Amino acid sequence: MIACLRPLIGLSCLRGRGQPPRRGAPGVVHRHAYRLLVAAAAASVALPCVAMAFPAVAGLHCHGRQDSGVARTLFHLHRDAPLPRTDGALATRASVPDRSAGRPRAPVITVAACALLAAAIWLWLARRARGVPVPAALRARQVRTDEPLFRSLIQMTPSGLCLVDIARAQPVVQNELMRRYADAAERCGMDLYAALVEGHARARSRSGPGGDPEIDEFELSHPAIDQIPARHLLVSATRVVHAQRPVLLCVLQDLTARVELQQQKDLLHEQADAAHRARSRLLAAMSHEIRTPLHGILGHLELLSRSRLDSEQQARLRRITQSADSLLLIISDVLDLERVEADQLGLEVVTFEPAVLIEGVALLYAPLAQGKGVDLDLLVDPLLASHYSGPMARIEQVLRNLVGNAIKFTPSGRIEIRLLPSQQPGALRWEVADSGIGLSASQQQNLFEPFIQADASIAGRFGGSGLGLTLCRQLCRVMGGDIDVQSTSGVGSVFGFDIPLLPAERHATAASGPLSGRQVLLHSTVIGWREELARRLRGWGAEVLLLDSLEQMGAQADRGPLPLVVFERNQRAAGPAPHAGAERVVRVRSDGPLRAALQEGAWQVSAYSAASLLQALLDAGSRSDAAQAVDQSMASRAGIG
Repeated sequence: MIACLRPLIGLSCLRGRGQPPRRGAPGVVHRHAYRLLVAAAAASVALPCVAMAFPAVAGLHCHGRQDSGVARTLFHLHRDAPLPRTDGALATRASVPDRSAGRPRAPVITVAACALLAAAIWLWLARRARGVPVPAALRARQVRTDEPLFRSLIQMTPSGLCLVDIARAQPVVQNELMRRYADAAERCGMDLYAALVEGHARARSRSGPGGDPEIDEFELSHPAIDQIPARHLLVSATRVVHAQRPVLLCVLQDLTARVELQQQKDLLHEQADAAHRARSRLLAAMSHEIRTPLHGILGHLELLSRSRLDSEQQARLRRITQSADSLLLIISDVLDLERVEADQLGLEVVTFEPAVLIEGVALLYAPLAQGKGVDLDLLVDPLLASHYSGPMARIEQVLRNLVGNAIKFTPSGRIEIRLLPSQQPGALRWEVADSGIGLSASQQQNLFEPFIQADASIAGRFGGSGLGLTLCRQLCRVMGGDIDVQSTSGVGSVFGFDIPLLPAERHATAASGPLSGRQVLLHSTVIGWREELARRLRGWGAEVLLLDSLEQMGAQADRGPLPLVVFERNQRAAGPAPHAGAERVVRVRSDGPLRAALQEGAWQVSAYSAASLLQALLDAGSRSDAAQAVDQSMASRAGIG
């Protein structure tokens, strides 16, 4: 019966072929479910047959109607049972009345009901076949079709793939590349499959309970023997079940090229370190063998300049001195750059006055600026603290380099050194602005690279090695800051750097300053210097009375004689005689003396020395204290350089 039904079931399956499977239908029909479907189909066909053949069951005696005609029986059951120890028998008889009497259509109705039931079962089976067997058959056929493709992909993959029996340490399935790995390892005396099982066990023990429960990674290597090169393998393994036994699914990647490349990099790194150490020793020898005699040359040149020489000899001596200074500067920059790269540059943190620092740098380069006819001005923000803690010597080194470049590349015009609050919290900003040749956008891109200058003509026109700005950037970064530039070709440049500094505690206030309670008249036609001199005077506690012109001194006659501070750019300011209504006159000039000097009835001081201005304003009894302050300031600057 089942053999006869299988073609029918197959036909019903074919009818559903080509239709998309229902969402959520299983991909494979279970074998027992298929058997139940076949049994149900067989029962639906056999049920009518059994119903029709029921009256002729074997072992039953059927009889006709009773003669009385009153009652009819469908059949009689008769049974004779022998009695033990007698010759007789017990007869048992039972009759089933025929309840279908008068209803001759009952068998037809029964057969029709069974036929309807069978049809309903077949319809249900056909519907189920559309949702389960047909998609499963299609998927099975697709798997059989794609099997060669999958095998080709596994064989062509650049990684070794295998299933290893954990108990026997033998391969169950593997691709060709894995077989080659195993053969090469076996010729080198290594059982690769056993090593995979042992390596996975060690990786599991190292990972512990918090490790990845799915995949473990470890490395395996075997040495080179004869013609077989050494190989380094990265293994990714996980434990799975195949054919009801535990196996390891392993993926092996060849790391030999990567490991050899890393070994070459390590070797090159060691060689570079050795070369760097040799270069450092050479530069240390240069520092001792070259700088020492160079300092002697500069000292004797300074002594020679004080002797009696004619104008031509003085000019030649100045050129020799400038050349020696340039050589010393280049050597110092190279040595400092090497110290920065070797992380051996020390930063000495001291307490200093930033305003005094820029005054010292300006005083150092003022003669060069005056020789080129370039004005050198200062600008200090009055809201800054007076004292800070930080690497003063390195800040001054960067500032000197920037000011020197500004004077070098500014044929005429003006240079301004600024001390401003930084946009970075807890930092100060130094700026050097000039009206020099400027830089284009392309020239600014590589400006801070070593041995790089704006263009090829810079070295011939202005000299230099191209290391100064590189060293400035390295020093700023070591100090925790950075340097930047804003420039326009033909207009000028602004170089600025920000350095984090900590304000130092100073209990002295303006109320207790040396000029506390005194009034001072101030006149300057240069706005920048008027603000700078007013900042200095107010910092000492003085009350500053600004004069737009010296003729306004008459309006201050009712206040009594007051000291007058006048800034003169390049020539003496026009005005009344030194003692006309003024207690004293202090002329501040960019070419003034470092110490306050009384000349022609007026005090002459340098614009780059606040201590000399204070010395000129103090009373006669306090001038010795001011002079001592000037000496201490000069001594500190000498120690820095």
